[in-house]
Amino acid sequence: MKKEHWICGGASCEAPLFRRSFWLDRTERFQSARLEICGLGYFLFYINGKRISDQELMPAMTDYASVLGCETTYPVWEERSVHRCRYLSFDLLPYLKAGENVLAVRLGNGWYHQTERIAEGKFVFGLPKLWFELTLTDADGRQEWIESDRQTLWHPGGLLKNNLFLGEVRDLRKEPEGWQASTSVLPVGKPAQPVHAPETLLEEQTCPPDRVIRKLYPILIGEHDGRKIYDCRENIAGRVVLSCLGKKGECITVRHAEELAADGTLDFEAAAISCSRIIISATEGYRHCIRCFVGMAFVILRRRVHVRCCVQR
Repeated sequence: MKKEHWICGGASCEAPLFRRSFWLDRTERFQSARLEICGLGYFLFYINGKRISDQELMPAMTDYASVLGCETTYPVWEERSVHRCRYLSFDLLPYLKAGENVLAVRLGNGWYHQTERIAEGKFVFGLPKLWFELTLTDADGRQEWIESDRQTLWHPGGLLKNNLFLGEVRDLRKEPEGWQASTSVLPVGKPAQPVHAPETLLEEQTCPPDRVIRKLYPILIGEHDGRKIYDCRENIAGRVVLSCLGKKGECITVRHAEELAADGTLDFEAAAISCSRIIISATEGYRHCIRCFVGMAFVILRRRVHVRCCVQR
């Protein structure tokens, strides 16, 4: 079918949530259910509340489009390469059910809408946008399609800011409970807005994906001004996972570095850019928190308030 109908959320929303519900009278009549999907800059997706892929930071980064005319710190005189965006394919047949089904997607900026670090220049290709097409094929070869259209609803969600270099700001109080599942509804969901497709080729991703390969449990090595400092004991590219015992409305900040300063605090001069992350607790008790669209290289991390902590590498 490949209508390639692209959609977006609000113009000021960096990480919109999308929810497309559809009804199936029965699933056994289908031989295949192939989802093709691209979310720029990065996306996470769920079917009936479940993540069915362990891939991270999807899709793989490309050059997206021409940078001729952009503000750059080095000269760009001509371009001879073909620009591409990557889509991914998944088999959804084992995850579909009779009745209502929900495909849910969260977008993030990634490299496509990276606006804050401009050392090499200002490369902004557009706001986060989404395209998907689910092709249902029965035994006789007849096909039905579910696509990214105005039946898809969107909501701003609780991920207020996300940047590859500077981290994420997330307010869990604004996160709709169970927004990915077929048993819930998206509060105040609005129809997604049509948007122009990227001016580039859309090709299937064939390169190996990013994945979490192991977990590390950092050790506490000190405390400074009420902030606890943990050591991962090796330099890694990864992300911090927290189980937070916080009060409603309390802020938790996590920062990363590769070295310690002479006074035992984090040395942010050792790396080009430090990363901070804020999570705002939604309710009393433990909350499991994980970053969505940021992975950092670091050895040392610092956080405030009581947490249970591990690092995914």
